[in-house]
Amino acid sequence: MKNKGFGNLFLRGIYVICILFFCSFATGCVSAKITSSQNEENLASKQKIQLLNVVHLYGTWEEMGRQYGALLKNELQEIYDIVYKPVMQTNKELAGQFLQTACELYDGKSYNIRQFFLGAEQTSGLSLEQLKLVNAVEHNAGVTACSALAVDSRYSGDGLMYGRNYDYNVIFRKLKNDIVLAVFHPGDGSMATATIGYAGEIYCVNGINEQGIFLELNNGTPSGGNSSKNFIHGTESLFDLMFKADSIDFTTRYFNTVSHNSSFLIGVTDGKKAVCYEWDKNTVKISDNTEEDGIMAFSNYYLNPQWSFEIPSDEKSWFGITRRNNLLSLAENSKGKIDAKKMCKIMETPIADGGAMFETETVYQIVYDAQNAELFIKIVDDLTSSWTCIELSTLFMHRK
Repeated sequence: MKNKGFGNLFLRGIYVICILFFCSFATGCVSAKITSSQNEENLASKQKIQLLNVVHLYGTWEEMGRQYGALLKNELQEIYDIVYKPVMQTNKELAGQFLQTACELYDGKSYNIRQFFLGAEQTSGLSLEQLKLVNAVEHNAGVTACSALAVDSRYSGDGLMYGRNYDYNVIFRKLKNDIVLAVFHPGDGSMATATIGYAGEIYCVNGINEQGIFLELNNGTPSGGNSSKNFIHGTESLFDLMFKADSIDFTTRYFNTVSHNSSFLIGVTDGKKAVCYEWDKNTVKISDNTEEDGIMAFSNYYLNPQWSFEIPSDEKSWFGITRRNNLLSLAENSKGKIDAKKMCKIMETPIADGGAMFETETVYQIVYDAQNAELFIKIVDDLTSSWTCIELSTLFMHRK
């Protein structure tokens, strides 16, 4: 199939220089050498900052899929080899279950996203079936925990700070080299959007767009129950939302309109305030908002008293009550002084030390400094892991 549209795209974007800058904290966030590769046909690029892969994709969805497959073929292959290859060789029954889950997820994708996969199939070295499996790696690996904390200037002294811990099956520590910040620049006029997740996951569990809408997902099944197969998965809807949303008002209307398959807590900020949507399969309620007290914290259970659900125990919410209370306590102890460095420190404080980070299940962490338009990302490897700082202006060249 011919590579359509790249010539015009190159002419329109020749002045764009896609360079990522990264900064350092005195403790923890250190500089690292960037190695990059540039696709000669277009503006698509890949850069490596410490353990984090950063890719920029341009054009139609099929074109972006071809770029993605070519730039991340090693990471896609590694996920397949580590997670799926042993199962495919030794346990046909489990392999069949994995494939069924992957196909159900893929069948809920829109036409343009399926075109993305067809493009990736041409360049990644993986078959479409293998790409479907890699896309579903989180869905086949168990359930997430996760936690989040957001504070405004009443706690930070200087704008909104948002932190989140992404907690999953311990096998994901083996995929430390395969986490990707993918920046999609669609040629259809929709907003440029960056997502953070594992290679091959073409949906959204963490994302930020060029209008400064930041979004992250927490598991809510301890309150709302598990999935319904006849619905499009919530992570697909969140991916769609990120290319459209330019305000909290829009995200609220979106969540009030769209049903989905499971139970989540979705944290969203526009850089001025943060809101937690308790998004059940058929309805949504807002449980927390930084506008009220300047602080918002949640883990894996619903807080809004209008629900009929009882608050689950610590044991049935992966110590969710303890993790949330610990985050609130740490924030109170540093009220008025929570800058990006302090927020990073709060998020990386272990549960045993009064924080929310799991010893083995926390696989990566994100802090969003809205005032300074910076993302801090830490891929948890060992005690020497450090934070990578990325300026949003380098992701979205036209962001106002």
